[in-house]
Amino acid sequence: MPANPGRVEALNWKSVVAEAIRRRRSEKLTQKEHAALAGVSIPTIVAFDRGEETLTLAKVFDILRVVGLVFERDSNSVQGAFVSDALTRWRELTKKLPDNSPHTATSADDNACVGDFSSHLVSAPPRPRSAGRQPPRRCRPAR
Repeated sequence: MPANPGRVEALNWKSVVAEAIRRRRSEKLTQKEHAALAGVSIPTIVAFDRGEETLTLAKVFDILRVVGLVFERDSNSVQGAFVSDALTRWRELTKKLPDNSPHTATSADDNACVGDFSSHLVSAPPRPRSAGRQPPRRCRPAR
């Protein structure tokens, strides 16, 4: 292993996984909810929880971002400026709402939005299956 001139600490994978699980539990998120918020599959969350090291870095970052262990914010970028402006506008619009309103899920440190929205999630009703019906044809534009 080459010398470490920048004095960067080695990543302790087990402690990162343990901290992510601790934070998920403190937010009262299930593995299923965590997976949905991170945009990964449930088996990916399970693999992460087992400490598997074969996950892609992108998926690991998605999982860690949900529990506040990865934070990337560049206010100089177009996206960063948009997020900053949106958060300012959100606070302006919600400042007169009651304290028990769902808007209170925004954290006080201005760095991230956190909260348990699981009570607000609603499952869509199952779509009825059509018996042998073909999907409608799209019309071609007139020439």
